[in-house]
Amino acid sequence: RLTREYSNDRAVEAAKNPLKSVSWRRIILDEGHTLGASGYHVASSYGAMLYEIKAERRWVMTGTPAKETSMNSALTSLAGLFKFIHHPVYGSDRLSHVWRSLISRPITEDNAGSSSLRSFALIRLVAALSSIMIRHTKVESAGLPPLVCSTKGLRPSKREKDSYNAIVSFARTNIVLTSLGKKGFNDSLMNSKNSRFASEVMRNLRLSCCGGGAMVATLKESNLLEFRTLLRQKHKCTTTELARANEFVTRVLTGRHTRCCSIHCGYISLLLPLVTPCVHFFCIECFNDLCVKTKNYRCLECQKPFKYGDFSFLQPGFNLDWVEEKIPSTPLLRASTLEENSKAKYVVDLVQELRTKAATNNIGV
Repeated sequence: RLTREYSNDRAVEAAKNPLKSVSWRRIILDEGHTLGASGYHVASSYGAMLYEIKAERRWVMTGTPAKETSMNSALTSLAGLFKFIHHPVYGSDRLSHVWRSLISRPITEDNAGSSSLRSFALIRLVAALSSIMIRHTKVESAGLPPLVCSTKGLRPSKREKDSYNAIVSFARTNIVLTSLGKKGFNDSLMNSKNSRFASEVMRNLRLSCCGGGAMVATLKESNLLEFRTLLRQKHKCTTTELARANEFVTRVLTGRHTRCCSIHCGYISLLLPLVTPCVHFFCIECFNDLCVKTKNYRCLECQKPFKYGDFSFLQPGFNLDWVEEKIPSTPLLRASTLEENSKAKYVVDLVQELRTKAATNNIGV
């Protein structure tokens, strides 16, 4: 997320970036060694974004602040951490030469008289770390109070429900359609050979639960051409049916829903329904319950029979991609966007509640 924010920030003013527009009281970076690995001079976008965020206090939590692979790697890791916490000497871009001349070069280079230089450099490094580092052992941590975890159930917004249902329907459709024949298993998400695609589905599922975007359907031009050709030549569809098919594709690609034609599910509307050779539509649940389980492959609208193989091969082959929502430019639109992200709204409401309590009790948050 921070990498994307940093990349996007190149095209807009820094003040418009929401993370940079706030002066934070405290930033706590867990697993901080991942930042240290980005180095001092060639910092990653992730590290650069964290460096530019304004904060009064900057903390790093890590069990391995320095890599043990080599002295160079260890110093590179530590340099990245010094930079994140904005150390006045060793974390400043303006004074980057100081780190090289006083710490890294004397420790790593093997020159005449380097032994004493290395000793002084190590003393400087230890002194700098001692002034900013607190180390806790497991024994010392044993006296901490027990962690209290609580679960908060949130009602998803319509956009979040639509995105979640779209990816679940997409996955169920794949599993059902590819489980009805031996050849179909080659394309199944349950096939270990397709683990990359299965991981992508799981990633999209997690993203749909996080909010801040939506699932958008895409369709290759070759798949669209094949879909139209099958309807026209193999299934002998009428002009009306072909027009209905084109309208269906347009609806999917523009994010609009299509209603299932069966009362079995209550005529639900969904982004990716199944389409029959007679160009009617139903959801995967209705197809599975009324066609697969009964082995009665008929259109649930007009009762026209169809072969499973023809039906499965006809499906257009839409793909789902997660698209992040752009940050609105006005406060009113930003407030409207927040309403569509249940998790973000809960956090914002919680922070506002804490600030109200803090103001009442004259304490800081």
